[in-house]
Amino acid sequence: KYKRHAFVDKEKLFFYIYEKGMTVRGAAKELNIASSTAQNWVSSEAKKPKDIAEKKINKEKNLILEDKHKNFLLELIDEKPSLVMSEIIDEMTKAFPTFDISKSVLHKHMNNNWKISFTKADRNIDEQDTLEIIKERHELTQKLLNSNIDYTRNCVFVDESVFHINMKRNY
Repeated sequence: KYKRHAFVDKEKLFFYIYEKGMTVRGAAKELNIASSTAQNWVSSEAKKPKDIAEKKINKEKNLILEDKHKNFLLELIDEKPSLVMSEIIDEMTKAFPTFDISKSVLHKHMNNNWKISFTKADRNIDEQDTLEIIKERHELTQKLLNSNIDYTRNCVFVDESVFHINMKRNY
């Protein structure tokens, strides 16, 4: 049978221990709290960081990515911006054989720290390859070939049929 304690009970326990100098067991007995519960409260409180600076230090200790990993990732994305998350992890594993990170953790790090997001276009292949679309593409290609426009240098082609309104994360 478990007893629920109010936050006030916990505050009183710490007051008795730290201000009055009582033992954990003595303070627990005085407040009618199980001594094991009081011991758990004290040990969990001892594990908590005391201030914001200590929290920041502890957070930095838990980072998986070192500066060499971060620099490699940024250079990789600059060189190959079309990589998907699985390819990025493959490249990281090739460069750093002992490196191990999940897609979701890497995605969260890149999204939160660098504001890099990954999306996956949901392609609608049926509409993309209809006879009408293929004819339109062919006509446009013929016009460009017959004109004096250097389409390999001066044009950007966007075929909106490959994009779906609902983009999804790819990780």
